[in-house]
Order: sequence, then C-alpha cells, then structure tokens
Amino acid sequence: MGTSEIQGAARRNEGKQIMTDTTTPVEHRQANRTQLIARLRKTDTPADGVISKRSDGQPAPLSYSQERLWIMSQLEPDNPIYNVAGAVQFDGWLNTQALQHSLDEVVRRHEILRSRFTAEGQQVEPGGGLPLSRLDLASFHQDSAMAQFQHCADAFIRRPFLLAEQPPLRALLLVLGERRHILLLTLHHIVSDRWSVGVLMQEVAALYGAYSQGKPSVLPELPIQYGDFCVWQRGQQEKWAKHLAYWRQKLTGAPPLLALPTDRPRPPTPSYRGDMHYFELSAELSRALKQLGKQYKVTLFMVMAAAFNALLHRHTGSKDICIGYPVAGRSQSQTAALIGFFVNTLVLRCQVEADLPFSELLLQLRGQALQDQDHQGLSFGQLLEALNPVRNTSHAPLFQVMLAVQNVPMPDFRMQDVSAVPLTLNNRIAQFDLSLFVDERDGKLLGSFEYSTDLFDAGTIARMAGHLQILLAGAISNPELPLSRLPLLPEAEIRQLLDDWSGPVRALASATRFTEDALLIHQLFEQQAQLTPDKTALAFAGRRISYGELNSRAALWAERLLDLGIGPECRVGVCAERSVELIVGLLAVLKAGAAYVPLDPSYPEDRLDFMLSDAGIELLLTQSALTGKFKHRAIEMLCLDNDSAKGQAKRTLSRSLSPDNTAYIIYTSGSTGQPKGVAVSHKNLLHSTLARTHYYREPLGCFLLLSSFAFDSSVAGIFWTLSQDGCLCLPQQEDLTDPSALAELIKQHRVTHLLALPSFYTAIINDGNLPKLNTLQAVIVAGEACSGDIAAEHHRKLPEVRFYNEYGPTEGTVWSSVYRSTTADTGVTLPIGRAIDKVRIYILDRQRQPVPIGVSGELCIGGAGLAQGYLNQPALTAEKFMPNPFAANGERLYKTGDLARFRADGEIEFLGRIDNQVKIRGYRIELGEIEERLHQHPAIKDVVVLVTEEAPGNKRLIAYLVGRQSAAMPEASVFQAYLKQTLPDYMVPSNYVALDELPLMPNGKRDRLALLNIKQPAAQARAFKPASNWIEADLADIWREVLGLEAIGVDADFFEQGGHSLAAIQVKSRIQCVFNMDVPAKMLFESPTIELQAAEIARLQIQQHDDRSLDELIKELEQLSDEEVSHLLVGK
Repeated sequence: MGTSEIQGAARRNEGKQIMTDTTTPVEHRQANRTQLIARLRKTDTPADGVISKRSDGQPAPLSYSQERLWIMSQLEPDNPIYNVAGAVQFDGWLNTQALQHSLDEVVRRHEILRSRFTAEGQQVEPGGGLPLSRLDLASFHQDSAMAQFQHCADAFIRRPFLLAEQPPLRALLLVLGERRHILLLTLHHIVSDRWSVGVLMQEVAALYGAYSQGKPSVLPELPIQYGDFCVWQRGQQEKWAKHLAYWRQKLTGAPPLLALPTDRPRPPTPSYRGDMHYFELSAELSRALKQLGKQYKVTLFMVMAAAFNALLHRHTGSKDICIGYPVAGRSQSQTAALIGFFVNTLVLRCQVEADLPFSELLLQLRGQALQDQDHQGLSFGQLLEALNPVRNTSHAPLFQVMLAVQNVPMPDFRMQDVSAVPLTLNNRIAQFDLSLFVDERDGKLLGSFEYSTDLFDAGTIARMAGHLQILLAGAISNPELPLSRLPLLPEAEIRQLLDDWSGPVRALASATRFTEDALLIHQLFEQQAQLTPDKTALAFAGRRISYGELNSRAALWAERLLDLGIGPECRVGVCAERSVELIVGLLAVLKAGAAYVPLDPSYPEDRLDFMLSDAGIELLLTQSALTGKFKHRAIEMLCLDNDSAKGQAKRTLSRSLSPDNTAYIIYTSGSTGQPKGVAVSHKNLLHSTLARTHYYREPLGCFLLLSSFAFDSSVAGIFWTLSQDGCLCLPQQEDLTDPSALAELIKQHRVTHLLALPSFYTAIINDGNLPKLNTLQAVIVAGEACSGDIAAEHHRKLPEVRFYNEYGPTEGTVWSSVYRSTTADTGVTLPIGRAIDKVRIYILDRQRQPVPIGVSGELCIGGAGLAQGYLNQPALTAEKFMPNPFAANGERLYKTGDLARFRADGEIEFLGRIDNQVKIRGYRIELGEIEERLHQHPAIKDVVVLVTEEAPGNKRLIAYLVGRQSAAMPEASVFQAYLKQTLPDYMVPSNYVALDELPLMPNGKRDRLALLNIKQPAAQARAFKPASNWIEADLADIWREVLGLEAIGVDADFFEQGGHSLAAIQVKSRIQCVFNMDVPAKMLFESPTIELQAAEIARLQIQQHDDRSLDELIKELEQLSDEEVSHLLVGK
C-alpha cells in the first residue's frame, strides 16, 4: 500500500510523473486567516525538532512508509506496481558524457539512490555511479522508432527491482538520431515520490549545465540524507498516540469496500494491470472552479474532493465513502532538497446523502481535511498495522479510490543548449480500482483517471470522466442543489437510456396470423381449435386430448359457470392437481368471462383460507379428492373430475367481456405477513402471449410445462402453446423432480420447447439424458438469475438448441425482457436482455432519474403488460404503480424493487433485490413475511431471515433468532413445524441460529453481513490444539518466537494472534533457515494457521523429493544397511 505516488509513470507532457497533492497544511488553511495566523505564531519554531545528521557508519532503518513498501515487494517481488518512471526527449546536440556525469553525481549526492534494502534497514553502497544503458534506434523510421521506444519502455519500466541486491534506480538512453535522444529513468517508489522527481530533474539540469561547459558542480552538499530522516522519524513514537486515536475514531465502522459498478467481477487477486484516460477542463470551467473555492473558502483540492465524492455517490449509491489522498510529508524544511519517500496517504471519509447540498458537502470536507492535516504524522503503514483491518486479497484495505490534486507546479526542466521535453508514459499499472489526478497547465485543469483494467473498460471510464465534468458545471451553476439533483448525464446518454434502449414500440398484430379482433386470450385458442380440431392440444399421463375436445369440454364448463351467474369481474378459485381437468377449468373460467384464481393444493390450509377470503371467492373448481380441504368453508365447489359436463355447449358464450376485465389473480409473497394478489387483465395476457409469437421464431411443436399453475410462468406455457397449434405436455406431479423421467417425456412427445429454472435445467441436461433431448429447439430459463456457466454447459452439450433467459415479475405479466444467449457468454450471470415488444424498461435512481450506463438502479417497467394492481390494496398499488414520468399518454410505471443496470451494449443485467425480497428455486419470497410469522411465536423476541448461497444455484434460508428471557429456545424442528402450518415449504428456513442479540451497525441498523458470517449459534472458546508432528512443532517454535507468545495452538490464526505483515516476513525467513526451503510469502497469508502451513511445507518437501532422479534414490538405498532398510519399511 501507499499513496498515489505509487501509481507510477509520467502522466503529462510536462513531465508530472506522480500526481500528488503536495499542498502543505498552510496552503490548506489559506481561507481561514485567523486560525492560520494563530497556528503560525504557535508553531514558529518546528515543534518536531531538527533532524540531525547521523554518525558515520550508523545504519539507517527503513522509514515507516518504506517498511510497508518493502513488505509488499517481498510478497510480490515480480510485481512492477511500485516502479516509478519518467522520460525526457532531448532535441539538439546532447553531450552524453555530461549527462552521464550528471546522473552519477546525483546518485553520489543522494545515498538513498545507492542503497540496498533489507528487513534490517537500508545499506548504503559506495558511490559507483549509475550505469546508463544505450539503445540505438536511429536506423528506424520515426514512427517505427517511437513504437520501438514504447515497447522498450514497457519492458524497462516493468522489470522488477531486487531491492536487497540492486540499486533502486535504472537509466536507459535511447538514440533516435544524432540530434534526438530519450532518457528513460525508472525508480522504485521506496526511494522516491513526486517531489523527489522534481528534485532529481532540477539537479540533473543544473549539473548538466555545469558539466557541459567544463565547470564543476554548482550544487552545495546536502546537510542531511534520507537515512537521517528515518532515524529521526523512529524517535517520534511518543507523539503518535494522539494521531492514532484520531484515525481510529474516524475510521471505526467504515465500509471495507466501495462497491464501484465494474464491467467484470473483481478477481480474487488483482493483476494491477491498468490504463489511463485523460481529459481537460475548459479555461472557463477551470476559472469557475477556483472562484467557487474562494466563495466557500476552500482549496481546489476540497472542491475536487466534493465533486469526486458526489460522483462516486451517484455511481455507487454509497453514503459512506473513503477516499485516499496524498500529502507531501515534508513538514521539516530540511527535507525540501532530499530525494526520498516522504509522501504519506490520508483517508478522507465522507458521509453523503442524496439531499445534501453541494455547498454543505464542501464545508464538511473542509473541516475534515483540516483535521486530517493535524494528524498526518502517522504513516499509512503504521495506521494499517494499528487498525489491522480484515485482510482481503481482492482489494486494498481502507480505500480503493484515490484523489490527487497537484496545484503546486512542477519546476521547469531546462538543459543547456538542448530542448528537453518530458514525454507522456503509460505504464499500464493501477494499484487502486480508480484514481483521479488533477493538474493545472496554462490556466486549465487537466484530469486523468487511472483505472484497473481487471475491473473496467475504457468506455466506462470515459463516460465517468464526462459525468464528472457535467457535475462540476452543475455545481458551479447552483452549488445549493442537492447531490441527487446535480446534472450528471450528457444529452446523448439520456436519449440512449430513455429512447433507444428502453424498448421497441412496433405493433404486434402484423407478426401473427391473428387479427386485432382477437382481443381475448381464449379466443386465440378457439380460433386454433377451429383450424386444427383433431390435432393434439394436451398430453398427460398417456392421454392425448385434441384441440376440438379440449375446447368442447371447456365450453361446457363455461356454460355451467354462466348458468351460476359467473361473468366478468367474478373470481373463481381453481384448486386441482396437474391434470387435463386443470387445463379445462382454467379455460372454462376465461370463456365465462371471469378471472381464475389458482390455488396450489400443497399450500397450508391457513394460506388457502386467506387467499379464498381475500379474493372473495364463492365458487371453487376442484377435484373430488381435494374437497376435504375446504369442508370448513361455506363455499360452493364443483368437481372438475365429475363427468356431469358432457355433450356440446348449447349457446354462444357472452361477448360482453372487455379486454380490460381481469383474466386471473395470482398471489405472491407479501412483506406484511400475508400474500398479495396480483390482478392481470385480458389485455395484459394477450399482449404477453402475442409478444412470444413475435419473438420466438422456432416452430412450437410441443411445450413441456414444468411450472406450478399457481405461478405466472405457467401462463406462458399454457396460452402460448394453445394459441400456436402446439401440444402442451403436462408431466405428472411425481415426474417434476425426476430429470430422467422428464427427459423420457421430452423424447416420447418430441418436445421442442421447455421453460425451467436455470438450476433445475442443469439436472435435465446431464450426460445420461442428452440422447433423449435431440428434439429440443428452444430452451427458456427464468425465475432466478442464470449463470454464464449454465449457458456455457448448454451450448457445449446442445449446440444446436437456442438458449434464452427471460425476466419478468408477476406484475409485468410473466415476462418483460429476454436475452438470447450465445457461445460468447461467460459472465457470472447471464444478462436479461432487452425489453419485449411494446414494453419499456427504465433503470432509475431513487429520484426517478435514469442512472448512467453500467450503474445500478431500480428496474422499472412501463408500456404494455402491466398488471391492474394488487387486489384490495389500493395504497400498495399506488405506491408500486406510479405515473410514468417519461410518457405523456397517462402510462403507468411499475417499480419492481429489482436492481439492474444497462451494459455498454444495451443489454440489461439483473443484480438482485433492493428490498427484503428474494427468489429461491423460482419462488418470489418476501423475507419480511417469514420474519413476521416467526415474530408471532411466543419464544421469539427478535428475528432476521437471510438467504445464503454457498454454491451457485444452492440458495437456502437461515433464521437468526433472539429469544425471550422467559422462554427456552425451542429446537429447529419446532420452528419448522410451526412455519409449515402457514407457509409453503419453500418459505421455511432450513437453518436456525440462536443469538443473545442481533449485531448492529454503527447507525443502529441490523448488520446483516455480520449475521452471514456467524457459523454457529454461540461463540465457543477454542480448545488448545497441540502440534501433531515435527513440522507443526518447529513451526510453533517459530511463531512463538516471532509473536512473543508462550504457547500457540496449531489451529490459531496468525493475524488474530497479533501477527502482521512484517511478522509474516520474519516467519518466512525463519522457515527458510529451519526447513531449508524458500516458501512463497503469499503462503503465509493464504494459510494462516500452523497446521495449514505445515501441510503446505510437507507438500513442498514431497515435491522437492519427487524431483530427484530415481537413480539418486536407488544409490542412497544401496548405501543403507539391512537394519536401516527394515526400520524404513516399518515406518520407524
């Protein structure tokens, strides 16, 4: 870790290799003159004392900042992340001998440039000059020469330094011609920072000017060296307690990771590959920003920090943001002329709210920055060791975003009789996820984003730079605007999000053979029955029902319903097992003009009772075997398996039904503890079905219906199939969980289409079933997030079968978007595609504004297909179905509560839920409903229910329980039995964890992340586990020595026992001595217990042993006596 100085590479054509805010505490306080004068009077004499020159031969320790870098270089010795590079192009007659002498003299003057670095400190080598390598590119054409230069520069910059063996500075002179040269310098960050680069360049220029004219050096000898500063720094420990207390208090409870919206998942270990994006603010905007600072008495750094925080807030939604920023770290005037690693990194923590005015954010940051400056004496490395944040190899600790504002110009770099122009270098390295550098040139502010290419595409960062500029202009125009209302998006991006990508608007009728007169969903089925009355419509349990027969039976039942007074806006319950009668009943209700309410027979009695009462159902279509479930209710029941409805319908069914009448009501989980009914009109259902006929072009021969008819995914299969001349294949209940039986059905009925949960589909396409699946033409997955691995498995096993991923809530009538997968899909989750015909999809923030491309927001659905609302819940309907702010025709917009984002190609990615709702095995579950039920148990005082996914597709519910003091906590089986009385099985948690109290975050909210990390009901003291073999025993001795412990168990965590990075390196060194092997430093972090390290050492020993030749082993065995061989054979 470190500072932005670590970023490396020249970033500007004026040679500003390291973008650092080198402003001093004085400059930060320029706006508060009274406070400033008082402090200056108080600190007229340096409070920290004068740095003395150490005695000759006295070794210099590492500074605290160097120590941190040295440790990191030991952990990743081949990583060039800490290499700092700069290049200067010379035009004119370059005196290369004078240049060589100048470089040699700089190295002589600054002993840090000729030092080696070990755990004991820095060892200064005698002055031997700096080797200046030469590479002649004069024979290349100019363009080719520059390409060769870039290639050579990349290799030169990225070559690692062996700090214990080599000088920390390298130089390369590239010859492009007699009058053109490029000097390339690479330093390790352990000896330099941006200020140091300026010192080095100034000294080279001054020395070259003297040497090229045959004069001696004009530079005075340095009174002290960087090593003297290190000795002085190590004597300041007593002053750091107050600094540590400040930072500990400030950073307590800070989020460990800023969740930037990335283009790719974060890798377990970063590669540190990076790139740069440069941008320029106009002179007018630059002046206005400075004027804004003067208006609010803040520095340019504070203005940019406020804007950067606002940008990150709008891109992440985070309200607690930590940003790293560098300070020069040269509080003593004696250090001004030194080359060395003085820079320090501070952490700016900002509390951001959407309604916070930009002006107030400025003032908040001013106060924080001033306080931070008072406590900059503690190095970042010391802070990390003291706070010891939880280590995560995937990201940097404390912050992942850096801001560096360089408003102190780099000194001019002039050479005697030679034009010297610093070159822009991009070493394509990024230590942090994202760093913003701001510089000034000719009255303009120049910006650059350095970003990790592990995470981001170039286009994403380019858009972010554009957003920052628009936000800055908005803040200047009206600094009193809340952050949420500051302009962010360019007009082109707004139009793309709201028009181009929100969805198609073309009509559907032309895409089908049905006319617009077919306004009702069952009329599509009736037309099909007239066209192909003898064709099979339904296959179930060995029976085949033709379109003509199915239509006749449904019509007879519809006639009976009409005789009972059933008509539009009447609600008829349908409770039946999977059967021909079930489909007949659904069609009959629709034909009669009523709305069907599906009731799953497996639901608990209480839940069925609530649904019947809430829907006001007085007539129930069921089966004889199920009537006992409803005997206690005063409700009329008709048994669909009763043959009383026979013959032909005697009259034409009523045509008074309107497309706006309700077609069905499906109940979904509700947060209040009761399910909620979603009412869907005939118009909605018709649109959903016709959209399928338009999108899916594969001929629908036979559809395998796997969904429960109580869920809306069944609607897709039933009505799409029966309006398209297809056969609806209905598996029996016992076959639904048997992939082999389903594969047999696919083969037997030549199934062409199926819709399944992604997690269940993987079971269907196991290798044993593949020969039975060759009739499939289209596979649709829906109901839960689909991983790229599932798609890849499909394409590998069934390459000729198209694979689709659908998305849609019940409130959007089954589906709202769809994505056709290709073999190129490799992401963690498959996109959900684009909006279907006549549907609009917007991704909005909490202020109902479109979020930027790539940024998460709430997925909202407009256009056709929206449900009528929630039955008997007008307030909830009004809350979730709002007027569409982007349409002028009175359209509504449904707020799904789902998080999603637009990818750069316009496809939509589903990211999860905003609220407390989850999906498990395709079932939409409100966790609040489960919590409410558990709250009603007399033994429970408080409860949180969470979902965990220990493996892809393997989600389960966990209930965390706090009991009442007067009641003993029951066993898990008691809670399961209790919940099963009122909730379906898929809503019953599998695990129950008893706690004394629920963990809370600093803001008082429940800490759900902490709950997921709880492995057992109560923390138990770990029993001491002694060493079980000689390797573990030797390791325990090493640990005790390094950590200063009397005893340590082999299962104890190194870092929990007080270990830290430097101690880990010490362990590594002792392992090398004791075991005579060089273990990777990373092993100590990845295997933090003695038994894990012992196992790894044993593995390495075996590997080393196996590498020896068989001949060597045989020779050794031949030297053994018979007795020694016998001992070996019996394991003695």
